[in-house]
Amino acid sequence: MSPREDARQNPSYQEVCSGRTGHVEVLQLSYNPAKVSYEEICKFFFTFHDPTTKNRQGNDVGQQYASVVFAHSPEQKAVANRITALVQKHIDSGDLRNRFINAKVTTEVYDATKFYPAHAAHQRYLEANPNGYCNHRRRFRWETLPVLEGAQTAKGGVAAAVKADGANGTASNGIAAH
Repeated sequence: MSPREDARQNPSYQEVCSGRTGHVEVLQLSYNPAKVSYEEICKFFFTFHDPTTKNRQGNDVGQQYASVVFAHSPEQKAVANRITALVQKHIDSGDLRNRFINAKVTTEVYDATKFYPAHAAHQRYLEANPNGYCNHRRRFRWETLPVLEGAQTAKGGVAAAVKADGANGTASNGIAAH
């Protein structure tokens, strides 16, 4: 997915890796709002990648590794921006000290554009390659953080609900939920 409407259509994996297509590797998922809220999905997203490294996740460097949320509605965009700001507040307060490389969240929130599934070798990559390289790991749990003044949060089991409803993509530094 790319934040640009005029981005190359259906780029190959090699083209995306070149950094010239403007696409970001993302996970697009469908979810049941009766089981999990969009807020919970956004919050879970921030627990398993580093939102402070611009165009980088671990050893992977390039714009395809940007921390991005693609929103499918103005409501989703508002939630994503609110959660992004909340993560920054927790970093600023010291609650998330030593969890991320830098002290400034670089996550961008864009309107969703056309999603192109990953090529076959990257579908469910870590299931097929359980010891494969991946820098995504649970960095913190929201329930262990203090509630900040003015912060509204939802609680629940995101991983189970998302898994139950399925996902299409790869281990990711970006999300697009609809």
